[in-house]
Amino acid sequence: MKKQFLPILLGSDSNVYSMARSFHEEFGVFSVAVGKRTRNHYDLMESDILLYEGNKEIDKTDVFLKEMLEIYKKYEDKFEKLLLIPCGDMYAKLVIQNKKFLSKYF
Repeated sequence: MKKQFLPILLGSDSNVYSMARSFHEEFGVFSVAVGKRTRNHYDLMESDILLYEGNKEIDKTDVFLKEMLEIYKKYEDKFEKLLLIPCGDMYAKLVIQNKKFLSKYF
């Protein structure tokens, strides 16, 4: 049976951890975060409620779309919905600019 939803948080700062904590406290769900930092920041990589995947080139459109597609393929069979949530201006811009492509998956 698929779980209801998976928050996919875009960013690598304390806001991402706060969002993951809020989703966990309210819905008891685990989150995935993707961000530009490749080193531990704000305990993102050591959290029990969040899986962090860093990619220093995530701000490049082709890298971003490839990463999002990989995440979709990894989790599509486990969740009814994958919620893509940008937690910063750069990520919001990437999502807005690629809305047509991303809306097929998230």
